[in-house]
Amino acid sequence: MDPRGAPRITLRADAFRYGGIDLGALRLEAVPTPDGSRIRRLELLREQDSLTGSGEWRWRDGQIASRYELRLQSSDLGKTVATLGLAGLLEKGTGDIEAQLSWAGGPDAFSLKRVDAQFDVNARNGLFPKLDTGAGRLFGLFNVNAVTRRLKLDFSDVFSRGYAYDRIEGRVVFADGQARSSGLLLKGPAADIQIAGRMGLDLKNNDMTLTVAPQLGGNLALATGLYGGPAAGAVVYVLQRVLKKQLAGVVRYHYAVRGSWDDPVIEKLSQPQS
Repeated sequence: MDPRGAPRITLRADAFRYGGIDLGALRLEAVPTPDGSRIRRLELLREQDSLTGSGEWRWRDGQIASRYELRLQSSDLGKTVATLGLAGLLEKGTGDIEAQLSWAGGPDAFSLKRVDAQFDVNARNGLFPKLDTGAGRLFGLFNVNAVTRRLKLDFSDVFSRGYAYDRIEGRVVFADGQARSSGLLLKGPAADIQIAGRMGLDLKNNDMTLTVAPQLGGNLALATGLYGGPAAGAVVYVLQRVLKKQLAGVVRYHYAVRGSWDDPVIEKLSQPQS
């Protein structure tokens, strides 16, 4: 469809559903431009969240192109992701996600495999519950089940009851069929986790590095003892009592996550580093 023929649109709906999902109250305002259509206002409002944004759908250099800027704010991320078919993945928490997206074609041509996008994530005070069964795939891309099982081998006290976080922040960039992050950070009272690398959206594979920095506690002395021997574990135990605040997060464990989404290979890269 040629966007240069798009009409002016003013649309309000108290209840809007798409694909069987209740998206809440809708407000949409679009105006024609010489080369297409400009979305001046897009709002989707629900009790726990809102999606707002603007964008354009244009004919440019002989091709159709779409570009949008969106912001998702949620007072309960657990409820938000549950409405997307990911019930049980996340509990509670607040979130603010800003996105810039562009792709060739009209709105109906959107695909994660074709989009150029940037997502800035800022989430607070939530919980990834036990992920042994059920929803273990983060947004359909990241196999949390497999990663959690691997980390439990080294940090059973930290991950056995799920992973509570104080904040999640970072940037994820989509381009050329890849999702990349130079450092998506999850900070929690039990451990900090940083994820860097890429996920292939076409081949459905991973090539990432996972860095885990446990907060000081009995599990750290135990884990260090397993890697470095009883003497190293004893030293860490003494130091954590003397310098608990100063040493928080100084020991890090690195893992490589490679292979397919369904069956990733998770390998410990080295001895714990400080």
